[in-house]
Amino acid sequence: MPLNDEHNSDSESSRFSESTAASSDSEYSRQSFNSDSSSKPSSPASASPPKMITFDELMAAARNLTNLTLAHEIAVNANFCIKHEDLPQNSFAGTVKQIVHKAFWDHLESELNEDPPEYEHAIKLFEEIKEILLSFLTPGANRIQNQICEVLDTDLIRQQAEHNAVDIHGLANYIINTMGKLCAPIRDNDIKQLKATDNIVELLRQIFRVLDLMKMDMANYTIQNLRPYLQRNLVDYERTKFQEILEETPNFNNR
Repeated sequence: MPLNDEHNSDSESSRFSESTAASSDSEYSRQSFNSDSSSKPSSPASASPPKMITFDELMAAARNLTNLTLAHEIAVNANFCIKHEDLPQNSFAGTVKQIVHKAFWDHLESELNEDPPEYEHAIKLFEEIKEILLSFLTPGANRIQNQICEVLDTDLIRQQAEHNAVDIHGLANYIINTMGKLCAPIRDNDIKQLKATDNIVELLRQIFRVLDLMKMDMANYTIQNLRPYLQRNLVDYERTKFQEILEETPNFNNR
């Protein structure tokens, strides 16, 4: 019996020593791991600073994305077109627009009613109208292009203004007749209404209104002609534009 007790005691002592050694090794491993972990910088600190995308890169990507979305919509939506929509008059934006436009045209009217008339703002309007009319021309329309540039020569008009010799109604009538040659048939009634308007300020205001409609017509005509091409080449076009977006925003791509 004493021998067995001694044997059991030695066995328990051996197991206790092994357990103590294992616990010590385990504790050492935990301490070593914690020590190594604490000695290393945390992930955010060790990461490189975030790369910023520039405003120009962002705007370039936005333009390409807009073109990509627009091209897709034109190709898949046969009814897609640009529509003219006026701001609601009772809205804040509509009220502001109305006030600003009224102030502009009232100021122009006061200048033309001076003695002698002040034509500078009117000349700037004629210059803007000339650029719009030229934008409607197709390549090779040299004759009407030269005529527009000759009649709406702002340098010549300024010389005439210095001598109070501007035929402002004659210029307006030429513009209306030219618009009649360039507009779509749907605008014929608008052209007739322009010809029936006598007040020069109201006439100029209505000329710009009809020019805006003509620009919309031109855009929709372009969309109509472009749609078959986009439908045939949409996949290649979208792939190319997407690659351009990636190339123009390298910082964003590498974040």
